[in-house]
Amino acid sequence: MEFLFIRTAFLGISSFTFLNSVKILHIPLHFPWLVLFVLSFGIWLFWEKIYKKRFNFPMFMGSFFLFQLYTDTLGNVFELYRKFNWYDKLSHFIGGATTGALVILVLSYFSKKNQWKISLKTLAIFAISLALSLAVLYELWELFEYSVLNYKLIIIGVTDTADDLLFGFLGTITSVLLLITILKKRGYFFTRAAAKGEEEDLSFSTPNNSDSKTK
Repeated sequence: MEFLFIRTAFLGISSFTFLNSVKILHIPLHFPWLVLFVLSFGIWLFWEKIYKKRFNFPMFMGSFFLFQLYTDTLGNVFELYRKFNWYDKLSHFIGGATTGALVILVLSYFSKKNQWKISLKTLAIFAISLALSLAVLYELWELFEYSVLNYKLIIIGVTDTADDLLFGFLGTITSVLLLITILKKRGYFFTRAAAKGEEEDLSFSTPNNSDSKTK
């Protein structure tokens, strides 16, 4: 049921952006609707891919993706970025939190698969660094849109880039630390024993059900 809801929500936003991009709907936007369609449909395909590959990621990651997509789309459609100074900060906080959560889950998955002997602290630092690197790349893309593609409404004010990076960083820190704290208590991640080279189960299933099959 949860997966059906997530898939329906992805279908909804992808259809909405597609209908605008092919001019069936005529909602004004300060940059091409095709950009939002490619983004939303691309993230949907990515979600379907990681689900079918049975990475066994928690379903809340789909909700993270959707929350970010709907926040950004509504902000552009109703010009919330212009009307409220805090909206852009909120959007980048959510984006940073989403990226941070995804990175820590991906790294923990490959840690289990490849039996990396790294400490929990190292895993967290690497996840935050990678998420921030992605945030910098996104800001470079915004600069390209502003200076080359002439989408002048992309950058809001002289402190826009600094604010974006700051709140993206805060979102990343929040999600990584919160996710690690929660999952560490459930035995999902490396502990000090793993840092010393001892073997332990790194699956996303709880320790008491490690022998059970994933449904």
